[in-house]
Order: sequence, then C-alpha cells, then structure tokens
Amino acid sequence: MVNLGEENILDQEPPPMDARLERIGFFAKALAYGALADLWPPTFKVIALNSDPNRIRTNESWEVGGKPNRLKEYLKARWDSQHPQAGLLESFEYLRRLGGEDREIKYILTPKAYALLERPTVPPKVFISYCHKTSSAFALMLEYRLEAMGIPVFIDRSIPSGDDWHERLQKTVENCEYFVCLITTQALKSEFVQREIMWAAGQHRILIWQPSFDSNATVESCPEWLDKFVKGKQAIRIPEESTEAYHNAVEKLLNELGFALP
Repeated sequence: MVNLGEENILDQEPPPMDARLERIGFFAKALAYGALADLWPPTFKVIALNSDPNRIRTNESWEVGGKPNRLKEYLKARWDSQHPQAGLLESFEYLRRLGGEDREIKYILTPKAYALLERPTVPPKVFISYCHKTSSAFALMLEYRLEAMGIPVFIDRSIPSGDDWHERLQKTVENCEYFVCLITTQALKSEFVQREIMWAAGQHRILIWQPSFDSNATVESCPEWLDKFVKGKQAIRIPEESTEAYHNAVEKLLNELGFALP
C-alpha cells in the first residue's frame, strides 16, 4: 500500500552528483510522489536538447499537459535542471516508453517507480538489543530480514574485534535512529541490555515482547526505570512460538520503520 504520509520528498534535497544510483532512485520516487499527489500527470514528454545518452547531467526538457507545469518548477528548484536523464530511468524500469522519436519521447511511470514510495527515501539505522542466551536466533533473523530491505542493522557481533567494545557499542547505539529491544525475562536482567536501553534514551525505541515474557512475573524485580520502560511503551507482542507469529511481528516492525506493507 503506497503511503504519501511520509515527509514530502519534493521538499528534500537530492543526493549529491557523485551518488548516481541514489539520484536515479530519488528522482523516480519524486516523480511518482508528484503524480499520486496530483501535482502532475504520470506521463511526460521528454525533449532531448543534447545528444550524449551516457551523461547523468542533462539538458532535457520535460513537458506535461493539462496542468500548470509544477514539474518544471520542481526540476528547477530542487535539481537546477541537472536531474538524471529519462533514458536512465527507463533503463532502471522506472519509466516506460509510450512512443515518439529519438529526441522527443513520451514516457509513463511504471509500478516499480510507485513502489519506491513504500519505503523511506533514506533507510533508517537500526540497533538490535537482545540477550544472547534467549534471542540470538531471532536477532539474527531480524538482521537478515531488515538488511534484505536495505536497512542498515547493528547488533553487537557487528563490532570488529580489537575495537574498544564498550565505547564503540555506546556510540553505535547513540547514532542509530531506531533502537529495537527484544524483551525476555533474561534480557531485562542483563546488565548489558539495561545499559543499551539507557544509551538509547534519545532514540525511537521499539519493544518486541517474545512469547516467554510475562511482564507481571518479571518486571517487578527490575529497577523502577526499567519497569516504566517496558510497561510505558506499546510493544510488538509475539503471542506464541510459531512461524506465523514471528512473521507477523517482523511485518509490524517494518511498518514501524516506515516500510508500507500490504
């Protein structure tokens, strides 16, 4: 399900010129956003004003019909008319050719371009805090699923040997955008997990209660601040040990991270 609720991509600065792949995806996403927001139609007539198809810089003229040319305003304001060429977007299957001659071609946005709206423009950095004895398998599964979506994930095994473990871990937690804590009884009793939760005070913190966790039986023995942390935040709860339950939890987590899913 495409969601236009994220911060308006048209207000964001494009990636720098040396980030070519990022620029192509960013431009395609902006075109799709504008079409869905009814700022311009999904079809474009592109007139080439230079003859070099290999240049990422371009002197193309993008024309749309039936509306004030908000597209031209956007291209000038955000890209200074140095946006990726239509041919590059076509080669990545973000545009499909409808017809025309070599120097004047009509294109339409493809479903692949609209699919870009289902995920954040810049994937968030995620730190996973967990107890090794109870949650290693789940943590590694989360790492695999999130990285498959292009999301940078950090767990303590990501820290190279020889580094100052404590200092590096704290900096990693403080630099993440989302702090995901896998809640079990043993995790809440872990000095390391407690420390990571405190380091993440300024981050967006997401709790995932695993099936074995019984808040009434365990949180009472934890420090008051930890009890408030667990009970005071809405958690993703895994009700049972089943493939479906864990799958649903991962889907909910991806939605929390801004990835729209059916």
